[in-house]
Amino acid sequence: MTSDTIKVRMQLSRRARAPGAKKRGFITTGAEIVKRETPLGLYKGLGAVLTGIVPKMAIRFTSFESYKKMLANKETGNVTGQATFLGQCFASAFI
Repeated sequence: MTSDTIKVRMQLSRRARAPGAKKRGFITTGAEIVKRETPLGLYKGLGAVLTGIVPKMAIRFTSFESYKKMLANKETGNVTGQATFLGQCFASAFI
């Protein structure tokens, strides 16, 4: 996640848009964030990202388990590799 913060800072940097200015690298940008904002600055925006990812993954996991149960052998309850694969495909496709 910290790599996303550094990447976005590099993309939004005025220096990157200024003609003739030397571009900063990934490590230099990360070091500047730590120096100016403390190491916690690398985690800015993480709350917004988690707010979107956590519900999405919960829904995907729940739907995968549901699809897997539907595709399981009705008599034995065994789940084949094919059923697992299809369950993941369905869960990923509809979310």
